Amino acid sequence: MSNIRLTAPISVAILLAAGPLAAQQPGTVVFDARSSTPAPLLTPDQRQSPQGEILCDTLWITDRPTADAGVGNAIGGARAFPSLGTIDSQFADDFHLDSAHHITTLFADYQSFFNGDFPDEGIWVQFYADEGGQPSNTLHADVVVNSFNTEFKGVFANYETYRYEIDISAANIVLEAGDWWVDIQPLDIADGGWFWALSQLNVDPPEGNRPHVRDGWQAHGNNYYGLWRTTTWIPHNFRGNATPARQIRGMPATGRPRLQVAGACPGTMRLTFTGGTPRSRIGILIAGETGSFTIPGGPCRGTVLGLGSRGLQVVATPLTDGNGRFELARNVGTAVCGRYLQAVDGPTCVTTNVVRIE
Repeated sequence: MSNIRLTAPISVAILLAAGPLAAQQPGTVVFDARSSTPAPLLTPDQRQSPQGEILCDTLWITDRPTADAGVGNAIGGARAFPSLGTIDSQFADDFHLDSAHHITTLFADYQSFFNGDFPDEGIWVQFYADEGGQPSNTLHADVVVNSFNTEFKGVFANYETYRYEIDISAANIVLEAGDWWVDIQPLDIADGGWFWALSQLNVDPPEGNRPHVRDGWQAHGNNYYGLWRTTTWIPHNFRGNATPARQIRGMPATGRPRLQVAGACPGTMRLTFTGGTPRSRIGILIAGETGSFTIPGGPCRGTVLGLGSRGLQVVATPLTDGNGRFELARNVGTAVCGRYLQAVDGPTCVTTNVVRIE
């Protein structure tokens, strides 16, 4: 917003009133979709039992069994495909939420090129917003899980199939109502394993939109040879709808504070924060993109924002009233039209939804 000074450093956001962490401590991984910030790393002691209501379920593809395809979705492949070196294949499938949910647990069925092989570096889960029936090229949220349960589900087309239980509850990923895309990548760079998402072709009726694929290494900013040779998502046309066997669970995010923006940009606009802790400090941030920036220190260290690092700045750190509410009206210029806002409740470190200034 043009009349608000946006010169405060990002460190202001981590100096909010002390409160419990709302997410895991960030870890470091050597591969990352956003070169500026490592994906949070969930460790074994952060695992919980499966929780939440079922939001999307296609595990019947394996359980019946009706799987008739496998779709490559991994970072690895050197041992399986030595002439190609390390390969990264991203495979995103869509799902719909009727209301905002905190995503807690994923189940995904995978085959390995080598029977009995498991991803040594863990599993990378990435969420993308929907843009006209395809995943956005901007990453919304991601997490690397290095502790997971597996269940042997049988042999399909001469390859062993395992069901992976992936607990991401500690990542504090909240998705608003609407259409979303998820990419679940086994990570096996060191040993060069390769994995296929067990799928069924041409499901009738189709499960949402056609899945999309891309060359992850190039999209991640690296120079490795890629299976798809594209940095943007392309429809997976050559193997039908290829619906993968997955399940997504989550908890309703009804207690989450909300951020609203009214008015048109440029012009007079009103920002309203509700549902926060009464008479407490909040942080309001602006950025040029959505993403999953992790607050690096302070009382809210480890909290994952829905904003990316590009142009990320603090708008203000005001106090809420006795109802946990704050309002701000300003005349807005064209310089911030199209940018994104999000707020953090200081005592709880819980984030609001992300809103676009438009």
